[in-house]
Amino acid sequence: MNSRDTKIQNILKDYLKQQQELEEKLLECRSSRYETQRIISEKVSRDKSDSTNFKLTPEEAHKRNRQLLQSIIYLQDLESVKARLRTIASFTPTDQELVDTARTYRKRMRLKNQV
Repeated sequence: MNSRDTKIQNILKDYLKQQQELEEKLLECRSSRYETQRIISEKVSRDKSDSTNFKLTPEEAHKRNRQLLQSIIYLQDLESVKARLRTIASFTPTDQELVDTARTYRKRMRLKNQV
């Protein structure tokens, strides 16, 4: 019975040792993660502060605004073209039948007027 108890105690000691090692690794991972997050947040805040300190001359600002305005006008043109394409794409077979019927009607009217 004594040897069995010793084996169990050895297993428990190994288990506790592995558990401690795992907890230490976990702490290392957490500290590493926090350090990485701190570095990233510092970099982001530094990038933000760099971009807010960026100053434009009036000419550069005017050029930038003109480019933005042109891109907005381009987007508006693009939206109107898309709308036209949607309208054309929604041309249904029923509409096609109406066009064919109108064409046939016009042909018959021309023939009737020629006679």
